[in-house]
Amino acid sequence: MSDAQSIEDVLALADSPEFTRTSSCRILLNQAILAEHSALDAELRDMPATGREAMESDPRMLELAKRLAELEQRMESEKTEFRFRSIGRKGWQDLLNKHRPTRAQTEADKRTPFNPETFPAAAVAATCVSHPMTLSQAKELEQKLNTSQFDSLFAAAVDANVGGLDSPKSAAASMILGLNGASGRLPTTTSAPEVSSLDDA
Repeated sequence: MSDAQSIEDVLALADSPEFTRTSSCRILLNQAILAEHSALDAELRDMPATGREAMESDPRMLELAKRLAELEQRMESEKTEFRFRSIGRKGWQDLLNKHRPTRAQTEADKRTPFNPETFPAAAVAATCVSHPMTLSQAKELEQKLNTSQFDSLFAAAVDANVGGLDSPKSAAASMILGLNGASGRLPTTTSAPEVSSLDDA
């Protein structure tokens, strides 16, 4: 993209949904699947021996392993994705101003930038675009989800509005290019890398 853009061009891009910072997280709402997985996993781990001979002598071992694998696929497929979009610097600051820490909260921690009892639900409600919700609904969600689940939603809301300064870099791509002597740079030839170079690693 050219550095010679006018401010009008920049403003037009900034107003486009394609250039608005977004973030997402996926959480498992169906905890019954998780409980079933934990029970089966404990049963498998409690078996006296592992390995091919044990599996051949006790067919339950393979059956349990297959059921666990199926449950793990179900857990991934049944996760609910929540997407968040930035409301802009001013919108985010205005939201923070509405949820300033109380005097007692500031005395307990002078570094706290917001009221931890009210701001998380407000942030989720104001920035979630996959599941539009009112503040009242966000508070109800906060009450019904466990701490880790709701904290994941809040973290994604914060990331959409505060994160994104650094450009992401793929560790996998860097490793592959490094193994092929590219040192993170794109190869100058059109030939495909030799598979043996990865096999020897």
